[in-house]
Amino acid sequence: GYWVGIYSSESFFNSEMKDEELIRYSHWVARWGKSKPVPTSGAETQMWQFGGETNLIRSNKINGQSCDQDYCYVDYPAKIKAAGLNGYSKAQDKPAPVKKSNEEIVSEITLSRVADESISIRGIQAAFCIGRINPHVVKVSARSDGSINCAAIMEKMHGGGRFVMAATTLQDVTVDEVKAQLKEVLKDYLDDARISTPGK
Repeated sequence: GYWVGIYSSESFFNSEMKDEELIRYSHWVARWGKSKPVPTSGAETQMWQFGGETNLIRSNKINGQSCDQDYCYVDYPAKIKAAGLNGYSKAQDKPAPVKKSNEEIVSEITLSRVADESISIRGIQAAFCIGRINPHVVKVSARSDGSINCAAIMEKMHGGGRFVMAATTLQDVTVDEVKAQLKEVLKDYLDDARISTPGK
């Protein structure tokens, strides 16, 4: 079998679909706004396309190009593999116990905004903001002034992105553990991630 998801605008979900019959499927909802959409059917928005030509959260351009931008709230690869869908064999091993944490949960939007504001401070070349975005996941949101390749750093932590904007998410770890891992990655790879400037 296959994992099923539906992409549409919030208004179309609300007015043109019998969405109450589609709640069990993943919802990827498009809406230009500042808050996560909530379909009237009560379905959960698992992916949110918050920007395209219009973007009310941040610049609509990445590396000078206008593009769609999204937040994803679900670890689809893990869920699909665990369910044995999309050609994967269903996992037989018992999942590792989840580490309990009393850390405050922050929204991905807040984490991104903190990173954006941090990199705007004069003299800051790169900012790495760490926060727990749900009980099981810690996210690192990375920004650069263009002198450091953020994506190269995040790739060492199983993430990715672009030169000036990248991120990674890690499951069943604490913020302190992610902080320690990031320090080790920066120690080993920061010099390699620096972008050489002509004349320097």
